[in-house]
Amino acid sequence: MEIALYDSDYLPQLCHELAFIIKSQENLKYFNFTYVLDKRPWELYGIDLALKSQKETLKEIILEGCAYNKEFEVLKDCENLEVIRILYCSNGIFTTFNSKISILEIRTSGLYDASGIIQILEKSGSSLQRFKLIDDNSYYEDDEDDEDNYSIFKFNSKRHLIQSQSLLMETLMTSCPNIIYLYISGIVKYSTHILKLLSSLQKLQFLAISWNDEFEDETDPRKKEKKLEACAKQFAEILPPTLQYLDISELYLDWDINILLDHCDAPLKKLSIYLRSHNKDETINAIIRFCIRKKTLNFVSVNEMFGRTNIKKDLERYVKVVPRYSFGFSI
Repeated sequence: MEIALYDSDYLPQLCHELAFIIKSQENLKYFNFTYVLDKRPWELYGIDLALKSQKETLKEIILEGCAYNKEFEVLKDCENLEVIRILYCSNGIFTTFNSKISILEIRTSGLYDASGIIQILEKSGSSLQRFKLIDDNSYYEDDEDDEDNYSIFKFNSKRHLIQSQSLLMETLMTSCPNIIYLYISGIVKYSTHILKLLSSLQKLQFLAISWNDEFEDETDPRKKEKKLEACAKQFAEILPPTLQYLDISELYLDWDINILLDHCDAPLKKLSIYLRSHNKDETINAIIRFCIRKKTLNFVSVNEMFGRTNIKKDLERYVKVVPRYSFGFSI
C-alpha cells in the first residue's frame, strides 16, 4: 500500500478514511508513506496507529519526508519488519523501530545525529545484510568570501558530520558482520574508519562508496598526488576477497584509479567507473591489466561522456562495456 499526503482542506477526513482502509487490509506486508505537504502536521489522525492492526504481517515500510509524531511509536510493535527505508525524515523517526531487519536504507541531508540509526543497527546486528546511506551534506566546501561567523558554522557542521558518520561506521563494523551489500555516498572524510569497516565485512559482495576530495586543501601538487596514491593503494588492498561488484563511479580518484586496479586482488565480476578524458587511455590499460591478471571481470560500466564505441573496441577482447547505471542492482 502506498499513501502520499498532499495539502488539502479535507486532510483530517481523508486521513480517517485512509486509517479505516489500512485496518481493513488482510495480510498487509508493504507500506509506503510519503509527506508532500508545505507544512508537516503534528497530528496524523490515526494513519500510523492503524498499522498496529497489521503488526504481525507488515514486512517492509518506507517513510519519506516525515516528522516525528507519537503515532509512529506504534511501529515498535511491528517486530516482523524485515525492510526499513527512511528518506529525508526527522531524527526522531529512527527511534520508533524495534525489529531485527535485513535491509536498511537511509537518505538524509546531513547526518549530524546518527544515534537513532545506530540503535537500529545494534538491534539488527547479524541479521542486517544490506545497508544503504546517501548523505546529501554540503558543508565540506569553503568559500573564500564567507563571513567569519558563517565559516565557523560550516567548520562546526563539518566536524559534527564527520563524528556522526565515524560512529555509524564503527557500529557497522562491530555489530553487523553479515553485510553483503554496502552503499555509502556522501562521506565527508576518508579515514581509517572506512578501511576498518571494509576489512571487517568478510561476506561483502557489493560495494558502492564515495567520499569527498579529502586532500583538496593540500597546496603542493606533488604531496597531494602522493597522498591520493597512498589512499588508492590502501583502499584496493583492503577490499574483501568475496567482493564481486565495485562501484567507484562517484569516487574522486582521478589518475589513481589505475593504482587502485593494479593493487586490487578482489575477484570482481562487475566494475563501475567514471572515465575522465585526460586519463582515458591509462584507465583502459589498467582495466586490461586487471582482466589479464584476475580473469574474473565480465562487465565494465562507464559514463556517457565518451562514445562507448571506441572504448568497446579497445576492451572487446577482455570485457563487455555497458552504459553507466545499467547493472540494475537494487537494495
